[in-house]
Amino acid sequence: MEGELTTLVGPEGEDWRVPVSELEARQKELASRLSQQGLEAALIQTPVDLYYYSGGRQNATLLVTSEGESRLFVRRSLARAKHDSGGDDSPHSVESFPRMAKFAEEIGCKPAMQFGELPHSFATRFSSKVKATEDCTQIVHSQREVKSSWELEMMAEGAEIQMAMFE
Repeated sequence: MEGELTTLVGPEGEDWRVPVSELEARQKELASRLSQQGLEAALIQTPVDLYYYSGGRQNATLLVTSEGESRLFVRRSLARAKHDSGGDDSPHSVESFPRMAKFAEEIGCKPAMQFGELPHSFATRFSSKVKATEDCTQIVHSQREVKSSWELEMMAEGAEIQMAMFE
């Protein structure tokens, strides 16, 4: 598997992962917003938001605390999750997802969840295990509305590629 991860590059050898500095800044900003709202932590579980904060889209849960600790709990490939997150420079730990009965004990806090994004049955079942009652959907959305310099560069590059396709 490790050898396969080194082939995950663009056609000219570019590293297409989200830069570690970008992931760090996003997680730090989320921690700050959680603290401002008086929330202990957030569980990020939707694929798009997992990619935004962790650089990967596996079946996983990212815990970000208001103190800035971040842990990615992965259900499948730890090696792939670590690679997607920046390897040894990852801004969060990458861990195997524990049994659901032990998850609340493992995270040690009462997190907010993205109730506005998750399927109701999943959110109800998962929140009952971790005693989550607060919604962090708006916090995540409001953060993602403001684009970083890197995001603006990627959007411009994507627009150039699309324009070239129509020429």
